[in-house]
Amino acid sequence: MTPESTFIKKRREFVAYGRTLLKKANNPTNKFVIFCQGRTGSTLLYSLLNSHPKIHCDDEILENRVLFPVLYVEGRCAKIKQPVYGFRVKIYQLINNQGKNPEAFLFNLHKNGWKIIYLKRKNILRQAVSRMLANRKNQWHLTSQDKKNKTPSKAYIDCDELIKQIQDGEMYLEKEKEVLDNLNLPYITILYEDDLLKTEKHQETLNRIFDYLGLSSIPVKTQLVRTTSDQLSDFIENYEEVVKAVRQTNYAEFLEF
Repeated sequence: MTPESTFIKKRREFVAYGRTLLKKANNPTNKFVIFCQGRTGSTLLYSLLNSHPKIHCDDEILENRVLFPVLYVEGRCAKIKQPVYGFRVKIYQLINNQGKNPEAFLFNLHKNGWKIIYLKRKNILRQAVSRMLANRKNQWHLTSQDKKNKTPSKAYIDCDELIKQIQDGEMYLEKEKEVLDNLNLPYITILYEDDLLKTEKHQETLNRIFDYLGLSSIPVKTQLVRTTSDQLSDFIENYEEVVKAVRQTNYAEFLEF
């Protein structure tokens, strides 16, 4: 896919502002944001949510810097015909890409009627490994068809980089908690390991979200499958080296699940 030009991105941005200012009458009346980090199952959740005919869930629409983030997402929402609209945003996109305080951003969305879905992953070691593997292989998601055509392979993990990635994930997890605690706003929490990791939990999890959004339940499905297995040794080339390095840190507990 050819990268979009700066002109196209800016044109879309200002068109979105125009939609917001015109306040189109057919705006979705129910809006939500998925507040998360990368490799927490956000693409899987996005895919499952879009199973519902009344939901349009957008991707990471704040990945590139925009002048007025809240105005921009309202404009993206304004063009949607479905009654429920949502999008994904990562905390570091707000801080680094948009130069915005996440608290102020989420508060302004809430004030405008947006609901918050907080998605997180407990095992920050597995999250860091997943990110490193995705970057290495340039493959962030896997469909059932892709898996049939894929030859399993192992990858080398740089231990120093892994520890740094874990530390970054921990820092952002603490920042997310601080933001949500300070705001004291209503939100629903989805835990990757408890709610999304196993396929048999998908329907129960989505039913809970549908209820939160005021929607009736429908059967959900997705073509996405896991990119890795339960055992780190199945896909890490230098598994013993990684285990030794992690056991010398405060993150050794994450090797056990």
